[in-house]
Amino acid sequence: LIEGLDYYEPLPDTVLISFSLLAALAALVNMSHLLLLFCVEKITAGPEKSAGNYKAFLTVLGTCDMLLSTARVVFANKVNQDLLLSNRYYCIWSAVFMHALLLIAATSILLISIDRLVAITKMLTYQSSFLYNHFSKVMIGVIPFSLVFYTIIGVVFRDIGFRNKRIGSCKFGSEKSPSLGMISVALVFLELVAICVCCIELLRRNKRVFYSSKMLRQTAKRTRSITKTIIALVVCKLLTWLPIMSTLITRSLKLDCYACELFGICTMYLNSLLNPLCYGLTNKRLLVIIQNVLRLKTSKVANALQVTVEVVEE
Repeated sequence: LIEGLDYYEPLPDTVLISFSLLAALAALVNMSHLLLLFCVEKITAGPEKSAGNYKAFLTVLGTCDMLLSTARVVFANKVNQDLLLSNRYYCIWSAVFMHALLLIAATSILLISIDRLVAITKMLTYQSSFLYNHFSKVMIGVIPFSLVFYTIIGVVFRDIGFRNKRIGSCKFGSEKSPSLGMISVALVFLELVAICVCCIELLRRNKRVFYSSKMLRQTAKRTRSITKTIIALVVCKLLTWLPIMSTLITRSLKLDCYACELFGICTMYLNSLLNPLCYGLTNKRLLVIIQNVLRLKTSKVANALQVTVEVVEE
């Protein structure tokens, strides 16, 4: 076993199988969601000429959730768990990979929240310039930054900074450095706070627009679909990430609760499963396509996929 690595006794097979099935289901749902996005040419939030293509945003989130779920299934294997306990660099890589994906997903939600906030502030003149000009550039920069950032943390604390719960990847933060777990998710936590601030301001401005002129109200209705998606994602992420964030804080205070952390891990697994449902349930066009697929109405699916430039309306 790796010297300095905190590890726990193996979990019962029923628990491991349950977590693996949940992760596999999340991976399958996200893969199906990505296939649907591949068929839809454009997902807009307003008139065709002025609305941005939000397909890239949904694709980034879906890809992150699919990779997270797939990795969770792989790491749940007993062979991989033994390898994590015996190979230091495999242990470090697993923690770096998972944390980098979480940071990338949170960054994409933050960017799209800022985009929506700017859109409702400059409702009549906004042309999605922020999304077009900055989204891809920021995401291209965030991917290597997140990998380098967590790799540096992993290398610096390689001898004392990891623990293994015998489920999923290795985690940052051991008995010798319990605060490292909270430090490792500090950027994600700060981004979540910023996202919440954007959403609160978004709701406040939406309420103000409701009491404004009729023209502004009609414009706001055309952008409501993407706004609902953002708010649903934020609420879902807060509810499912709150348990694991709480356990990281308690670990920093040296108040370890093994059962609480397992519950937090379960809710994080659940988050990857619920995110695609948020996309579909809050986007009428995707919801219609999903319903037709579930009902095996292939002709209606084909007709729905042919309409690629319509406005997404309530």
